[in-house]
Amino acid sequence: MNNWGQLGVFDLETTGVDVDTARIVSACVAILDPDGSVVARWDWLADPGVEIPAGASAVHGITTERAQAMGRQAKDVVAEITQSLKVLFALGVPLVVYNAPYDLSLLDRECRRYGIDPVTTATPVIDPLVLDKVVDKYRKGKRTLEVTAAQYRVELDDAHDAGADAIAAGRVALALGAAYPQQLDLPLAELHQRQIAWYAEQAASFADYIRRVKGDQDFVADTEWPIRSTDHPTSIQDTQPIPAPSPRPSYRVPHLDFDTGVLVLDRPALEAPPVRASESVSEIEEVTFDDVEPSLSDSVVNPVADADSEPVFEPLSLVEPLPEESGEPAEPDGTQPAQDYADAAAQPELLWGDLDIDTTAPEPEFESVEFSIDTQTIASEPVTADSVVPDSVVPGSVVPDSVVPGDDAPVDGAPAERPTLRPTVLRVAAAIINDAEGRTLVVRKRGSSTFMQAGGKIERGESAVDALSRELLEEVGLELDLGATEYLGSFRADAANEPDTVIRAEVFALTTTADLVASDEIEELLWIDTDEPAGVQLAPLTRDTILPLWVTRRATGI
Repeated sequence: MNNWGQLGVFDLETTGVDVDTARIVSACVAILDPDGSVVARWDWLADPGVEIPAGASAVHGITTERAQAMGRQAKDVVAEITQSLKVLFALGVPLVVYNAPYDLSLLDRECRRYGIDPVTTATPVIDPLVLDKVVDKYRKGKRTLEVTAAQYRVELDDAHDAGADAIAAGRVALALGAAYPQQLDLPLAELHQRQIAWYAEQAASFADYIRRVKGDQDFVADTEWPIRSTDHPTSIQDTQPIPAPSPRPSYRVPHLDFDTGVLVLDRPALEAPPVRASESVSEIEEVTFDDVEPSLSDSVVNPVADADSEPVFEPLSLVEPLPEESGEPAEPDGTQPAQDYADAAAQPELLWGDLDIDTTAPEPEFESVEFSIDTQTIASEPVTADSVVPDSVVPGSVVPDSVVPGDDAPVDGAPAERPTLRPTVLRVAAAIINDAEGRTLVVRKRGSSTFMQAGGKIERGESAVDALSRELLEEVGLELDLGATEYLGSFRADAANEPDTVIRAEVFALTTTADLVASDEIEELLWIDTDEPAGVQLAPLTRDTILPLWVTRRATGI
């Protein structure tokens, strides 16, 4: 039996796998007793303010239409989730997050996007994915939550529902602690520190595998856990020039007092949605954590109960209603096969396509090194997101199941040896500018032979739409009409004029009848009516992404 006490659990369902650009669709925070029973649970459904890709909807079952009709404003949801986690961490409650760098980093980016103070002290965290790879190094096959839950005989009947996944992850953590007490029954501060080292070692081993076996010598895996830092913390802002969705109150909203640790559920005058018959959870009018030591108090008290009586629990209606009886198709016609967004980082093949990892290759050999940890230092100097050295971000970097390191991770503060970092990422805003005839504009800057989209670099603290407005006025004398400008998404490509640089472009589309004039920075304006203009050298982003997108939109009359 472990000494962790009660556990907080957390999970997100999102629009994609990139923590810098994906948005939260649904979320769950819950509290489990040491036997795995649910003490309290809070659910959120958000309108992310962007289209939910069909592949993501096929995984978690939430379509754009459903999120818009029933979800609440994303900023409010992000603020409530963040405050919930801050309270749990302040009380010393361990938070279980399966593949923590994905969910916690994505929440961090959402906070920065909406100007909300993010979680800065994420400790203690328990990541069952990291622990499973430590205690069962050479098990073959995938390590998604579904697979790992089955390995430890934890029921997960509704995978990719945020609540079901969060609770299952907590029970997997409990099962791991019970099965491997010699390795995992540690003080929480020490366990947290060891996971930092274990994750860094696992990521480094995976990067070594990709470079050695796949020949990608520039590949580097992010080694930060449990939150990945960002190179551009102030530029992760909402870039869509669309009105913000109106607020939508949820059926149950947890308000948490950071100073007292009191959680209160409001009861808006709304008709309660249907409840899943198979789920048994508890509704608590007010939950008070009396003990602010590293574990929660043993009792969660309903204030309407007598002080000497047993706690009173009532059924809790979930925040989001169930879909209609007909449901959503698992793979809508004409869409890409469904991707496992929530567990993508646990499945490298979902992020790197045909990775084709050879699980029959000989297993690597590792020396066995004992850990020596100064627990007093750990307790007095907790590791936070701000104290970790920033590194280049490769979303979803994990160790393949056939290549898992041993227990030789350094814990004396020395950083793991890192390979050469990947190319610099430059964030830009770019525009598909069409004229009345349907032609599109490309420009050539002075000193360059390459044509590209009008636009430019997003300055620190500047949103993409503001950067685009500034650049178009400077380059071609065009005043941006936000009402006639459409945001198309975020795209990556090699930079045309800067070596060892990758650009992430926020791309917009607009049509204009204005007379555009090249500035001193622009050597030539060129209107083209084909995606293969003869004798024109095109930038990679324009050639491989922008012009095919322009052709598709023109063919469909957009």
